[in-house]
Amino acid sequence: MVARSELILRWSVYGAAGLLVCLVQGLILQRLDLWGVMPFLYPALAAMVAVWEGAVPCGAVYALCLGAACDLALPGGIPCFYTIAFPLAAMLAGLLTRGWLSSNLLSALVASALGYLVTGLLHAGVLAVTGHGAFVTAMAVAGKEFLIALPALPFLYLLLRFLHGRTHLYDD
Repeated sequence: MVARSELILRWSVYGAAGLLVCLVQGLILQRLDLWGVMPFLYPALAAMVAVWEGAVPCGAVYALCLGAACDLALPGGIPCFYTIAFPLAAMLAGLLTRGWLSSNLLSALVASALGYLVTGLLHAGVLAVTGHGAFVTAMAVAGKEFLIALPALPFLYLLLRFLHGRTHLYDD
């Protein structure tokens, strides 16, 4: 059983890492425009935390909080879109990588790809429901976001691996 103070410290550190990613996203990546889209690290962050901490409940709760923060902070979005998309992506990514892959860079990249895929599929579903059937376009945007964010993902992986190692010092 993990001590309460250790849990508070662990999730405070992961929250600080999320704020760091938000700063990088808002101050640097938001200014870039490649292939008509900007790099978007939040789906990767939600999925990678699930790789390190497990899909349920830790990864999903972190992704839920991250999704709610994105829904509140990002302009012009679909209401509660990321609040739904990120926990689904985290659960899927965490369950698949825990069962088949160890917590390494490859599993983090696979989890990130799943995060972008789930986000793209949900966006395509929302567009289809509203009468704007644009499945190919939504998936192309998700693919471009993943490819553009790909150079930054190893750094995000290293940050989360470092934090996981520092916050799980006494785990068996």
